[in-house]
Amino acid sequence: MHIYHRATSYEHLALNQQYKLDIDYHHNEKIYKYQRNAIWYFLHSALKGYSSAQYKLGMIYLQGQLGLSPDKVNAYKWLLLAANQGYLEARDQLCHFYQQ
Repeated sequence: MHIYHRATSYEHLALNQQYKLDIDYHHNEKIYKYQRNAIWYFLHSALKGYSSAQYKLGMIYLQGQLGLSPDKVNAYKWLLLAANQGYLEARDQLCHFYQQ
């Protein structure tokens, strides 16, 4: 769970840094670093079987967040893993998948 919370902290930093007005090269590098770290920690937690991280990673892939392009195959994979553990929001997202 500690790894998951670290991921959410980096995600928060990345999202808040995107909206600053003084965009420059170093600022973009900082955003990239936060995004990369958030994804790495979400992935690390998800691979350990933490359903919240699996759901979050699925949503990141589905919506193309944190610098990733949308990827429905990976989104489906992570959402399915979370749903199989009883994560209700993941089940809801999978229902939307099937309806499309």
